[in-house]
Amino acid sequence: MKKYLLIIAIIFAVVFVSGCIDGNSDGTNSTEIQTISKNGVILKYPSNWVISESTSNSSLISVAAANSIDSSKIGQVNVNVEKQPISESLSTFVNKTTASLEKDSSYEMISSGQTTMAGYDAIEVVYKSDSNGTMKMHKAVWIEKDGEAIVVLCSAPEDKFDSNLKIFDYIIANIQFR
Repeated sequence: MKKYLLIIAIIFAVVFVSGCIDGNSDGTNSTEIQTISKNGVILKYPSNWVISESTSNSSLISVAAANSIDSSKIGQVNVNVEKQPISESLSTFVNKTTASLEKDSSYEMISSGQTTMAGYDAIEVVYKSDSNGTMKMHKAVWIEKDGEAIVVLCSAPEDKFDSNLKIFDYIIANIQFR
């Protein structure tokens, strides 16, 4: 009987420990996830990120890496969800938006293509821009929902973008719209 209890205890311990470890091959601990629901958006983000302010009047919700918040409460590494009414196709709207950005010499298109987000067909645009002397990378994923263009805009200083890309991709993969 003691032998069976020992086996059960070992199995329980293995299951308990495996639930606390990320599936990554590097063996790092997983990060706790926070969830917020605001303005029709359900967003999941790491616990070391916080709700932040946005400079956009069209913003529905914005989260940022806690260690990147500046004195104006704006995150320099952030994800901002915005919406705009549209009267044309999503691709036409995104093309017009990127065309207007391309007129700015501080803007550099990296890539553009089709993807999906939250079950919607989406358009992804990756670009660089100069923001007050800081070169930033951006990943914008656009969908059309109920006559509005919704964009999830992930931004970071160029030297911090790649190290935050997994977080950006996680947030995009797990976002929901009501």
